[in-house]
Amino acid sequence: MNKLIFASIFYAVALPTQAMPIEGLTPYGLYRKELIKTGWKPSPVASKTNPLEWPELGCGRTFCTAVFRSPMGKKTLELSVWMQVGLDATEYYVAPAINFDDNP
Repeated sequence: MNKLIFASIFYAVALPTQAMPIEGLTPYGLYRKELIKTGWKPSPVASKTNPLEWPELGCGRTFCTAVFRSPMGKKTLELSVWMQVGLDATEYYVAPAINFDDNP
């Protein structure tokens, strides 16, 4: 019984997940650079689960939300970001869901 529990935990935690369809999606780092070039500003979120290099990401197990402010600060842009967790690295991709808010 203990071996079965250990095996279940190992497969759930240690092995890569293939939960999100990432084929054809833009890597988040490239998309982020383009947003910043056009004047959008990352808006840091209070989250213990965000990657250190991207403070605007709040992440769960396989899904993140990125928040940006418009150049004039009057709009908020929220991006859905999917995570591809591997044994060596975690990759992030912009998902096909974007939300604009005129009243930040």
